[in-house]
Amino acid sequence: MALDKQVLWASCVQLQEKQTLERLDAAPFLQLCEQVSAMTRLLGPALKFAAKYMDTLLAKTREHVAEFTTASLVALVRTTPPSSMHEPGSIRHCISRLIWLLDFTEAFITNLVSAKFADQSLQACAAAAYEDRLAVNHKWFVRKAVRLALYACPSRAQLYTHVSPQELEKLRAALQHPVAFCYNFLQQEGLTLAVEE
Repeated sequence: MALDKQVLWASCVQLQEKQTLERLDAAPFLQLCEQVSAMTRLLGPALKFAAKYMDTLLAKTREHVAEFTTASLVALVRTTPPSSMHEPGSIRHCISRLIWLLDFTEAFITNLVSAKFADQSLQACAAAAYEDRLAVNHKWFVRKAVRLALYACPSRAQLYTHVSPQELEKLRAALQHPVAFCYNFLQQEGLTLAVEE
């Protein structure tokens, strides 16, 4: 799937308009995750495996939405017990990992546009975001694989042919509220960030 910036902005706006977790709908959440997954592909072979994994999670989450005929993420999560958190394919498993993706992406884009990382490579920005947001969720062998894979990141110039620095700044601002909102949802519903057992 190619990055569709209009869908990306629209899904961020829809999620920003939600006032309560009870109103957190699956449609804009899944649209945002799809577009963020497409952005992940722009990092080249470094995170190709992650993008494929996200596609699997998105497809499974759509199946859950259709099966339970509800648009509410809260209702979906509450259909399964907390013990299913690490059960591959469960709604809790899928949604928690999609939120992890959003959380990582928000940190990565923040690094890209910050003065602190202005002179650093795309790989350095991605690696810092990974250590800050995702590494805690992975076992040691996954952490090692990701750290190695990130060395294959393209240059900033290559990324900018797809998404300009101005668009990245716009995206950083647009993602802040939805990511914080989803992270709050993750904590409230017990989709805790923790290494799988």
